[in-house]
Amino acid sequence: MFEKDLLSIIIPVYNSDQYIDDCLLSLINQKYQKIEIICINDASFDKSSMIMDLIKKIYTDIRIKIIHLEHSLGPGNARNIGLKESNGEFICFIDSDDFVDYEYYYQQVDIMKQTGVDFTRTGNMIAFSETRKIVYPVDDLTIINNILDCKSAIYPLFGTAPIDSVSACTGVYRRNILDKIKYSFPQNVWTYEDREPIINLYCNSNKFIILDCYGYFVRRQNQKKHSFRDIERRVIDLFCVFKNVIKNVNIKGDQLFIKKVNIQYLNCIEKLLTDLHKENIEDEKILDIVSQNLIKIDYSICHEFLKNRKGSQIKNILDKVEHQ
Repeated sequence: MFEKDLLSIIIPVYNSDQYIDDCLLSLINQKYQKIEIICINDASFDKSSMIMDLIKKIYTDIRIKIIHLEHSLGPGNARNIGLKESNGEFICFIDSDDFVDYEYYYQQVDIMKQTGVDFTRTGNMIAFSETRKIVYPVDDLTIINNILDCKSAIYPLFGTAPIDSVSACTGVYRRNILDKIKYSFPQNVWTYEDREPIINLYCNSNKFIILDCYGYFVRRQNQKKHSFRDIERRVIDLFCVFKNVIKNVNIKGDQLFIKKVNIQYLNCIEKLLTDLHKENIEDEKILDIVSQNLIKIDYSICHEFLKNRKGSQIKNILDKVEHQ
């Protein structure tokens, strides 16, 4: 049984000692005060554990639960553990290096109580070291602040919209809906782990609302270097996640939705390949994995995606495949 009006905030934590204090303090100081904070320390080996324990000791009036894992299980498994430990009527997630503004959760829980929607979506603010940039959760801004039908409104949210439109962190969810659809994050996936459960949520819920709210702050470096291992991990995870998404969607027989998901998948691949190109990382293993999976996508979808795109890395790979 869940506790009425309680908001459970779930945080997977892995080596975030530079930011976890900012994250926790932004939650402790929320306008919406009926909260529990659940931190899953995913076997961090920096000072994250010490900082979390200290904050819990200082703020005794706030419900803070810290679960220390002996071995790292990844963000998806950490969130699943947090879900099992949560008691709230409402559920949300935040990454340990991010933070939220004072009214962020109050606005969402308040509108959920007023309207009865199953969940909310918001935009976010990308916080670089020197600048900030708003990321909208949808291309069509006219649907913001309107109650939307999940199944019909899903199309503008996938395909051309920013990748953050399927982030688990930019929203609040009713516990009974998550329980009903057996909401969980995939195991053995370290990146893109929120894609499959969020898409599943859209497919199996009724109503939601996109709020004109950008109080979730994502930290980004102005010039982030990507290691070979990081790119390889992302490529492998990406194929695994979208393979499961397409498999589940195919059961529903919704070809338009399958097309939209494939286009978002291509967007992700294009970004990864662009990162590879920028870092001058040309590894045959990665490119081989990419090419093998690209040719499985319907040609018409690839053609539509590539139309009017200049300098596409995907096009370069497909051209090489055709000439082999």
